[in-house]
Amino acid sequence: MFIVFSLGFIFGSEQILDPSFEFTHGPVEIDLAPDSTGSFAGTIFNISTDTIEIQLMKSMNTLPQGWTASICVGSICYSQTVDSITVYIGPSDSLSTSVLVFASQEGQGNIEFGITDYASPNDVISVDIHFYFNESHMSNHDKENRIQEAVFFQNIYPNPFNPIIMFDYFIPHITNVKIDIYDCMGRKIRTLVNETQSAGSRKVRWNARGDNDLLVSAGIYHVMLETGISKISRKVVLIK
Repeated sequence: MFIVFSLGFIFGSEQILDPSFEFTHGPVEIDLAPDSTGSFAGTIFNISTDTIEIQLMKSMNTLPQGWTASICVGSICYSQTVDSITVYIGPSDSLSTSVLVFASQEGQGNIEFGITDYASPNDVISVDIHFYFNESHMSNHDKENRIQEAVFFQNIYPNPFNPIIMFDYFIPHITNVKIDIYDCMGRKIRTLVNETQSAGSRKVRWNARGDNDLLVSAGIYHVMLETGISKISRKVVLIK
């Protein structure tokens, strides 16, 4: 289900409909996935004839301690400490945006997400988003997968990151281990590990560079840990 907001303002006793943008978004009640992540997503449409300057803002952040929330534009997510960013949208153009949440423990919390046109202060949209994370709501299949993944990826930190992230993982027996980084389009950009390893805990870090040694763009990436009998993927976010 998608919800469309169209804006207007009141002048005297008449409502003058002269909005500069519309906002279409998905559900505002969000259960976080088994990997402890969840996102609220929508699209801003410029319905005016001019380029508009839009402020995106998250406020009234009442997430549990240890949870983080980041504003994202397209595939680029900003630091959880950034509460407001400015974007420009051309005439008849659109822009996708989202709020990405990581949960460190069970709980629930709210975020108010606001969109404002700087040139028209009356053009304001505010959406109250509710996030929930409760392992008791998971299916048995999801619980089994979560337990299985915890055996291998013991910790990934910090996440979001800039520019260094550490991957702690455990190998239960000697096997060939391969760890690759993929971008949001599914393209492999870096191989971190490709060798036979004995049982035990290991660490490897990624410095946000591809196999060509160039820094990659901020955005969402997936780290894939593959052994002879299992394959596990986790989401990580490189922020500006």
